[in-house]
Amino acid sequence: NDMDVRDLMRSNDAAIYPVPAGDVLNILTKYKVEIKVHDVNGKLVIHVRKRYTVKGLNQLDVSNLPSGVYNFSITCNNNIVTRQVIKQ
Repeated sequence: NDMDVRDLMRSNDAAIYPVPAGDVLNILTKYKVEIKVHDVNGKLVIHVRKRYTVKGLNQLDVSNLPSGVYNFSITCNNNIVTRQVIKQ
């Protein structure tokens, strides 16, 4: 729900939802960010450069990723926010 997302944004530079993820993951950020997604083996499976993101809502198509656990690194103003996301 939107309230939860706003609460997340107040305390963090990035919010990722819904979790677990379906085909599209929403990444809500306060700044333009760089997004890296690694699988459990540490392999980089998605890399979105900063110039391709927007301040606000970024929608990431993860439909081609197999089900499993992924580690998201979101680089935001030199801070790295890491989140573990389960893809259904």
